[in-house]
Amino acid sequence: MKKLAAFLTVTLLLGGLAPGAAGFMLQSVVADRVAVVNRQNNNVLVLELEDYQRGWFSSSAGFNLQFDDSYRQSMAELFMTEPGRDPEVLELYEAALAGRLAVVVALNHGPLLVSDGMQLGLGSVIAELDASSGELSRIREYLGVPYLVRQYSYIGFS
Repeated sequence: MKKLAAFLTVTLLLGGLAPGAAGFMLQSVVADRVAVVNRQNNNVLVLELEDYQRGWFSSSAGFNLQFDDSYRQSMAELFMTEPGRDPEVLELYEAALAGRLAVVVALNHGPLLVSDGMQLGLGSVIAELDASSGELSRIREYLGVPYLVRQYSYIGFS
């Protein structure tokens, strides 16, 4: 009985401390990934970590993304070559890509993930393009969708 109690105590202790330790390590991993993205994209896009809020079971990060002028121009030319494109929509996209795009990321660190109910896993990430204001808001309204881009990732134990 004492062995079971000791095992449960150690398990609960590790389970309670693991998310905090994972959140601390995740902050440096995120900063390293930003550096890798910027190095690998040769200034076609520049990613900047604007804000990072570390919590015990989850963290949040805010990123700014800006595309190079030549890349934006080539995308606009590609967009206009497709038949039936509305010039008003092209203007919206050009205006949206001209500035900085905000990306909001919610990070959950395990082993107990508490974001969408409770589940076990190493972590989960929800990244979403912030389309709450400006030209992106107009695009979202024009398309009639709740968000423009959302990525959900889950990292299990296997």
